[in-house]
Amino acid sequence: MADAPAKRLLSLEERFSSHSYEGRGPALLIEEGSIPILVSAPHAVTQTREGKDKRAEILTGALALWLHEEAGVHVFCRARSDGHDPNFDAFEENTYQRELVRYCLEHRISCVLDLHGAASDRGFGVDIGTGGKEHPSLLGHKFLLDLMDASLVQTVGKLGRFDDAVVHDGVFAAAGPHTIGRSVSERAQVPTLQLEVNGQLRNVANPSAVAALAKGLALFCLMAGRWDKEAPDPQVMHLFQAKEQLPRDVCYLSAGSHEGISGTLCLQGPSGEAPLVHVRTADSAYAEAKLASSAVGEDACSSAIFLPNRMTKRLFGGAFGQGLLEPEAGMPVLVQRTPARACMVRVPVAEHVDRVYVSHDVAEWIEKETGDSVRPKECVLYSRVSDTQLVIDPHGADYAPYALVAHEESVYVPRYFKTLLGIGELPVHQIRQEEMELLLDRADADTCELMRRSYSPSTTRSDPFCRLREDCSGDDLRRLAQAERALGVDKALELVLVDAPKAKEKGCLGRIEDAFLDRWIGSRKLWLLSTYAKDEDDANGIARLSPDLMKLAGVEDNDRICVRFGSAQAQLRVLVDEGIDDARVSLPAGTRAALGIDSVNDVVTVERKESHILRRSMDLQLIALLGTVIAVFQLDLDLPIQILICLVLFPIISWAALNEERVKVR
Repeated sequence: MADAPAKRLLSLEERFSSHSYEGRGPALLIEEGSIPILVSAPHAVTQTREGKDKRAEILTGALALWLHEEAGVHVFCRARSDGHDPNFDAFEENTYQRELVRYCLEHRISCVLDLHGAASDRGFGVDIGTGGKEHPSLLGHKFLLDLMDASLVQTVGKLGRFDDAVVHDGVFAAAGPHTIGRSVSERAQVPTLQLEVNGQLRNVANPSAVAALAKGLALFCLMAGRWDKEAPDPQVMHLFQAKEQLPRDVCYLSAGSHEGISGTLCLQGPSGEAPLVHVRTADSAYAEAKLASSAVGEDACSSAIFLPNRMTKRLFGGAFGQGLLEPEAGMPVLVQRTPARACMVRVPVAEHVDRVYVSHDVAEWIEKETGDSVRPKECVLYSRVSDTQLVIDPHGADYAPYALVAHEESVYVPRYFKTLLGIGELPVHQIRQEEMELLLDRADADTCELMRRSYSPSTTRSDPFCRLREDCSGDDLRRLAQAERALGVDKALELVLVDAPKAKEKGCLGRIEDAFLDRWIGSRKLWLLSTYAKDEDDANGIARLSPDLMKLAGVEDNDRICVRFGSAQAQLRVLVDEGIDDARVSLPAGTRAALGIDSVNDVVTVERKESHILRRSMDLQLIALLGTVIAVFQLDLDLPIQILICLVLFPIISWAALNEERVKVR
């Protein structure tokens, strides 16, 4: 795989190398991408500066096209010489720059990489130009420079070919008045990085060097492409393996990195993000030993983040699967506080307790934020106390038509859903360990002593909760309820936007089938908490419900159910379990992973699989239909009339035969 990018780049370079690098076709080569990163290659063909021809900067155009194929970037290249220099001529006379600025504005580009070539005898691998030491072309988003530096150090730096693998604003700072970096950042207000790439990294005779450059740029593009310009700037931290491999979303920071960071974090990698990650302090001895044995520099050691393998796979697994990037010690991770929207928690009127609603302003915000077709999002109502996520369906979530008094910044949570979210009554029965630590930091000494006395810490490594003791006195329970109300435990809900899984849209026939089955058989949607399955159920893909829930769902042993978490869904068989709680469904590990469930307390919906019920009832329908055919053909009627009577009676008999199934859920 090492020389795969080099071979592909050599093929892509033919687009620019024709006619001795004069190029062919239109002067501009533009390819629309799927992420808001644009790669510019103004010198992919011969350019003319002050009347003199300058040689093309080999492989810069091919790199842009390769990044389009592998990372989905937008491409803007000079593909045919026109007697000008796009990185030197004044803006008013510079067609390339004017069109580039217009394209950035029209396509909401969030970052531009301007690729150039430097001589092979330079002492650096890549010189990142940001306009000077104050980095004006970054428009304040310095993390982009940190991310590019970390990405290239991880790839180009390991070659050992250069005095400095990466330098910042050295010989090529992109500080001139007519550079692309200056024009785009000032006129389009898009942060821009100019990359001067050493010729050794653009020589296909050195496939390992070319592959290192290509993969470093792909790593940057895939990660920067996940950045939301309206969200807070993330911090670039460096990946290391965690000591404890726990089955939950938690990261470990060294004591220096942990200072001042609390609550949940959003972690972003090239393949995905983890939006609700709890923070713990890393074991100091383990952290020091891990950092001492790594080959990364001091900067990485001062910003280390330790992740369990399951989370590393989530952030890096897809890119690794494509053969692009292998997660290694020191890999960059984008870290920021989870962008959350706090809302006032209210209770809806009795006629509307079937779901969670939001105020009109919040409903408009959800519709706007989840309507992005490039990176679809889902809105999650998150309970910090119980670490529970409930995905809000934006369709019909606006409470305005039912509100007696108009409220803003509000979420309307029925009492049953409050129970699912772990805040149904005070004192709460369990609190996530990390949230307990934050509550204790805010509480006074007496309240701290009361909470420590009333809650028992987890006794197993995989259990993240502190649980209310059964032997608490009535006086302690009353005082604890008052203290938790004062700390806002019953209001600890927030709205968070998370990446939506890619859902396969049903065609017209699929929608017609669903509508028919819903009318002919029907189902009832149950909102339940997910929990661990038995070991034997993990192996066999079995879900379990309590006897009462089996009746409510209208299912029997070995029927199939459909479990949904947001837009993700899974189908599996269900069995009854006398010992499970009436508000829970046990799901096997494989199903939880497929649904993207991070906590065993996340809220899912459960419905019976109507097509399975239809097949299960087929024998009863066939007997009835066969009897009807025999009876009709005993009549002294013409054959066409007999057939017509059968066709009329068939749906009536099928409807009647399935009446018992409809009654179960209606």
